[in-house]
Amino acid sequence: GLGESGGQWAEMAQTTGRKLIHSVSVAEFDQLKGNTLTVKHPPFSFAAYSDDDLVNACMPDGGHLFEEDWSYLLLRDVPEAEVPILYGLAYFRNKRDAQLRRGADQKAMLILCHGPHFNVVAPLLKAALLQYQDQGDASAPETLLDSLNAALQVKPTLSLWSQEFSLALPLFPARDEFGGVSLIDLVKTFKIDTMRLWAGLLLGRRILFVGQPAHKVCNACLACPLLVAPIKGFTDIITPYVALTNLGPLLEAKTYICGATNMLFETKPQWFDMLGSFSKGAVVADGYNLRSSEKRFIKSVMAGVDDGRGEAWTRQQFRQYTRRFLLQAQEGKLNKKQEKAMEEFVTGPLFQTWDTSSRRDSVPKDMPSEMTTLEALAQLKNSDLSALESSRLFRAFSTTLVDVTTIDEVIDQGGVGVAAASLTASSAQVRKYAVNSLASLALSVNGQIAILTAQAIPKIVDLLDDVMPNVVQAAVTCLHKIATLYLGARLLAEEGAHRKLPSVLARCGDRALQMIAVRTLVQLWRFFPDMPPEQPEVVMAEVAQSQDRQYTMQLLLLLDLWDMDTAHLVPRKPAESCPLSSHLSALADPRSDQRLQALCFLLQDLVASPPKLLELIHAGGLKLVFACANPHLPAPEPLTSPGLLSPTLSSRKLFGTRKQSLGESSFKSFLGSSDSSDHRRGSRSRGHSLGDAPVLVEHPDRSCVSAGCEDVVASGPLACAAYAVLALAADSHAGAAILLQLKAVEQAMLSADAWGKADASVVDSSLKLHIVRFLEVCAQQRALAPQLLSVGWPTRLARAATSGPSRCPCQHLAASALRALRHLSRSPGVTASHLQEVRAAFSTFTDASPPLQQSSPKRPATPASTIAEGEFEAASSDAVSVEGSSP
Repeated sequence: GLGESGGQWAEMAQTTGRKLIHSVSVAEFDQLKGNTLTVKHPPFSFAAYSDDDLVNACMPDGGHLFEEDWSYLLLRDVPEAEVPILYGLAYFRNKRDAQLRRGADQKAMLILCHGPHFNVVAPLLKAALLQYQDQGDASAPETLLDSLNAALQVKPTLSLWSQEFSLALPLFPARDEFGGVSLIDLVKTFKIDTMRLWAGLLLGRRILFVGQPAHKVCNACLACPLLVAPIKGFTDIITPYVALTNLGPLLEAKTYICGATNMLFETKPQWFDMLGSFSKGAVVADGYNLRSSEKRFIKSVMAGVDDGRGEAWTRQQFRQYTRRFLLQAQEGKLNKKQEKAMEEFVTGPLFQTWDTSSRRDSVPKDMPSEMTTLEALAQLKNSDLSALESSRLFRAFSTTLVDVTTIDEVIDQGGVGVAAASLTASSAQVRKYAVNSLASLALSVNGQIAILTAQAIPKIVDLLDDVMPNVVQAAVTCLHKIATLYLGARLLAEEGAHRKLPSVLARCGDRALQMIAVRTLVQLWRFFPDMPPEQPEVVMAEVAQSQDRQYTMQLLLLLDLWDMDTAHLVPRKPAESCPLSSHLSALADPRSDQRLQALCFLLQDLVASPPKLLELIHAGGLKLVFACANPHLPAPEPLTSPGLLSPTLSSRKLFGTRKQSLGESSFKSFLGSSDSSDHRRGSRSRGHSLGDAPVLVEHPDRSCVSAGCEDVVASGPLACAAYAVLALAADSHAGAAILLQLKAVEQAMLSADAWGKADASVVDSSLKLHIVRFLEVCAQQRALAPQLLSVGWPTRLARAATSGPSRCPCQHLAASALRALRHLSRSPGVTASHLQEVRAAFSTFTDASPPLQQSSPKRPATPASTIAEGEFEAASSDAVSVEGSSP
C-alpha cells in the first residue's frame, strides 16, 4: 500500500532526484494541422520518439466512433529520462460539438510514469482532461503532475478538483504485470483460441491484435504475459498501440506483442505470425494445432470465469498450467507431439532462463491443496459416516475444489460418483455441499461427462424444487454447466429442467441465480428450438419488473428464441446514451470508409455481446445496415485502401449452433423427403454453419465495383460487412420481421442476378459468398423462406453462380448454397414443384462446383439416458459449448 511505499518513493526521489510521474502532456486534433502535441509539462524530448509518434499513440484510429478511449505506451530506450522504460497512459475524449467543423472537440491527455501503475493514475488523468477541456483550466496538466508527485511521498489519498482519489500502489510490481490489466477480458474475447496465444508466446511468435476500441486491444497486449507466468521477459517486446505512421515495432522486431485499431493491419499477413482479431473473436495462426489437453484446460477456465471466479483465480490457473508444463519439459516427460510442437521453446532462451532459476530455487513457495482435497475424498468414500461428519467433510471437499488441476485429479479418483450419491441425503447441508461439489467438478468437460455417466442429472433437476435456496442455487449452477454440452442439454430437456427453471425466476430474488437460470434456458432453446415455450407469462413479468439491463436483455433473448415479439419490451434509452449510438451515427456517414469501419466494429460488439443484436434491431439500426448493402443507393466513394477485409461471422459463434459438414450424399438424402418438421421455427440446433469459425474473407479483386455497374452491385467491402450483420439479424425473430419489411431477400436476389450479367472484373467473389450466406440463414426462417421460394431463388442462384467467367469461385460458396437448398427442401411451404426446382439447382451445383468433402454418416439419435459409460468419450466429440467453441 502507499502508506509504506510512499515514504520509500520519497526516499528514492531524494536519492536519485526522480519522482514517480515523469510528465503530463496534452494532444489535440486541429482541422488544419492535424494531431499535435500542444502541451508538455515539463518540456521534454526523446530521440527515439518524436512528438508525432506520441500524439498518434494518444489519438488512436477510429477514436471518433467513441466518446472516450484509452491507449497505453511503453517507451523504451529513453536515456533522457534516466530509466530503461517509461509507462504511458493516454485518455482520449471525443466531445460532441455541432458548431465545430468536424462535429467534435477531440483532445487527449498523456501521463508518463516510472512504474506501470495505470489503474492508479487513470481516474486522475480523466479528471484532469475534463478540467482542461470543459472548464478551460490550462493549468490542469501542471496541477496534476505536481499534486500527484507531492501526494505520493506523504499520503495515500489526493484531493483534487473537489474529488478524492486513492493512491494505493505497490512499490515494485512484479515484472510483466501492469496495473488494471484484465486476463479475464482476454479469455472472454478469444475463448479456446487463447491457448494459441499461450503457445505463440512461448514460441516467440509475432503476435498482433487488431480491433476496437483501443483500450481493449492494449489490454490484450498487456495481459498476454499473464498466460505464461512464471516465464518472464515480455515487457521488452510489447507495444500496446501501433499507428500506421510508425510501423517500426512490427517491421523491425523478430518477435513482438503489438496492438492496432486500424483494420488495414489485418490485410498484411507478412507483418505477423498470429493475428488476434477482435472482429472475429478468434486467433488466426498457421502451423499450430491445439492439443486435446489444451482444449480441456481452457474450457475449464472459461467455465470458471462464467461461474464468477475472479481475476486472481484465472491468473492462478494459467500459472499452474504453465508451471506443470515447464516441469514436464524439465524432466523430459513431454509426449512426442508436445516435444515436436514445443522444441523451439525448450531449446530457446526463455526456457533455459527459467530452468536455471527454478533449479536454483527448487523449494515450492506454496503448499499444494491436492492432498487435503484427496484426503477428504478418501474419507467421504466411507459409507458409515454420520450426517454431521458427511457435512463437515463435504464442506472441506467442496471449498478446496478451486484449481483446474485439482478438479481433474478428483474426477480421476471418482469424486463425481461420491458427490452424486449424496444428492438425496436427508441432511440439507449434505445436499448443498454435494451439489456444490458437482458444480465445481463441472468446470471441467471431463467432469461434465462424468456427471452424465453417473446418471446424476435427474437428481440435480429434482433439487430445483428443494426447500433450501442455497441448494437450488448450486443445482442451477451445475445444470448451467451441463447445458453447454449437447448431450447434457438433451438429457436436461428429457428430465424436464426447462419446465422447472422458469419457476426459479419467479420465486427467487437472487439476481445472480436468476441470471444463471435464464442463461441456462437460452442454452436449452438454442439446442432445441422446437420445444414449446414454457411459462412465457413468467418471463414477461420478469422483463416488466427488472431494473437490471443485462438481465433484461437475456430475458428478451429467450423470448426472441420463442418467436415472441419483443419490440415493445426492449429498454429504451436516449439515442446519445445508447451503447450502439456511435456505430449508428457512423453508419449514416456519407464516407464509405467510415461506414465500413463502423460495420466492422459493430460486428465486433455483436460477437462479444449477442444480446446487443436486439438493441440494434429495435433502435432501427438494420435500416442503416441495409442501406450499406443496397445497390440502388448512390455509389459510395471508393476506398482508399484496396486490400480491406470484411468480417464474415458465424452464427455458430454467436448462437452456439452445431457445426455441420454437408456433402452431396447427405444432401441427396434430405431431398428424398419433404418432411418439414426440422425447419425453423429454429433450426439453430442443427446448425446453419456459416463456416468453421468467423473468418475474414479477403477481396481478391482489389477493387470496388467498376464504373457503370453501381445500380446492380454495391461496393464490395462495404456490402460484405453489411450482409454479415444482416445474416446475424436474420437468425432472430425480431430481425427476420424487419428484414421482411425491408424486402431484404428480394434485394439480395437482385444482386445475385447481376452476377451472370457482369464480367469477372466487376463481381467481387467475396460479396457473392456473403450474400449466399445471408440467404442461407434466411432459408431457415419460417418468415423468410417463402420469399426465397416465391422469387425462384434456387434456379436464379444456380444460374447466377454457374454462368459467366466467375462460376462458383470457391468451395465455401457452393457448400453454403447447398445447405440453403437443403433447408428450403424442408420448408413447411414447399411444394412438389419447389422440390423439383431445388433438385435441378442441386444438379447444376454439383456439375459446376469443386467436389465437396463427403460427410461421415451420422449416428442415429439415442436418448441420452440410455448411453452407456463407454460411449460418452466418443459422444463428447459432438458436444458444443454454447458460450465458446466446439471441442
